[in-house]
Amino acid sequence: MLDQRLQKLADSIKEKLGLDHYFLKRSSIRRKIDTYRRTKYIYCMEWFPLHIPEDPEGEDFNPEGTASIEVDIHSEKMESIIFVGKTSFANFKLEPSTESVVNWVESETGINRDQYRLVKETENNWQFKASVDNIPVFPSAQIDVNLNQDGQLLLFSVFGEFPPMESIIKEEFILSQENIHDKAYNQLKLIEFPDFKNARIQQVYGMEEIFVVNNDQSTISYDIGVPQGLRTQIEQILTWETSLDGEINRQPVFEDRQVSAEIAFANEPSPDAKPITEEEKNKCVTSVESLMRIEYADESGKWVLDHLYRDMEMIHAIVKPVKKNSNIFNKKIVVMIDRLTFEVLNYMDTRRFLDMICKFERDGDRNMEKTAAFEKLRSFFELKPYYVYDYHKEKYILCGKLDCDYYVDAVTGETGLLDDLHKEKRT
Repeated sequence: MLDQRLQKLADSIKEKLGLDHYFLKRSSIRRKIDTYRRTKYIYCMEWFPLHIPEDPEGEDFNPEGTASIEVDIHSEKMESIIFVGKTSFANFKLEPSTESVVNWVESETGINRDQYRLVKETENNWQFKASVDNIPVFPSAQIDVNLNQDGQLLLFSVFGEFPPMESIIKEEFILSQENIHDKAYNQLKLIEFPDFKNARIQQVYGMEEIFVVNNDQSTISYDIGVPQGLRTQIEQILTWETSLDGEINRQPVFEDRQVSAEIAFANEPSPDAKPITEEEKNKCVTSVESLMRIEYADESGKWVLDHLYRDMEMIHAIVKPVKKNSNIFNKKIVVMIDRLTFEVLNYMDTRRFLDMICKFERDGDRNMEKTAAFEKLRSFFELKPYYVYDYHKEKYILCGKLDCDYYVDAVTGETGLLDDLHKEKRT
């Protein structure tokens, strides 16, 4: 029987979206951590059209017209609405105009026009991104809305956090490319792009993006994955004198962890929200060392335990080679550790994939040095203001994102768009 509090929430959503021709087929609760390390409990619902039989084609099958809806249990704000097959039997409609969509988005999310900008507007599709005074924020946040010709909602999704104005440290943007010349030079890297179709390597110079803090020119790495502020840095070279007998009992770790209504409504902090203590750090180092002594016995001193972070209610350890290469894909070992017993649950090694790339031939001898490449690319460098979340200050600070959309071929000296290079190598 469904918890009464969840039933009330489901009834509210049914009324709000006009799901009169639907029944709640299944539901679950999951939890996640937001940018600010807050625990969010999400009620996930699958609403089936009434004309669909109770058990269509298997337990996990979602027929056309199914409404998959996710709502924050505590704020009761919807985070995602997807109608399967872009087919809706709901009564809810919006006028397919920008004004109508903007008003509805602001009403549903609680954000206002100081917190976003409309970045894409095509026929019945709208996309909003978080910004402050038209300056983008990082980590990014985005809202997508898609209607059909009749104004029925087909898609609504909210990704990330739209910063409240009190979390922004405003100041005048004073950075220029001239006063960060050395940083720009340091960020220009020789990169090896694998061409899988022709089994070759193309050597290019390209910019590794980075944020430069506006007021002191310190730097913040541009992390697409786990942000720098959520990592526990270790940077310890792993060495040992003897191997270790035994084997790693690899266990499935990507299971969907459902949460009870009692835990959700009690708003218990997720284990992933806690910082990693010194004791936990030391135990993780020991666990990783044991793994390396068993599975990589002949490679003492060749690997460094770079950092730890929490995810999926485990502790993840990232192990990298001491000797780095210039390939765009870098070797690494991801070790998943039980947060209570510190047993190694599983690990992933990218080496097999990268060993294949190592057999590719290079396009030719490198004829261009870094200094020449820098001069050839510097007119394409971009320094754009961004508000970046500082995990220590717990505020968004003004930075400049140093980036470049172009590359220069280290063999031929020709320039081109990095996006085109990515597309060429994938096809």
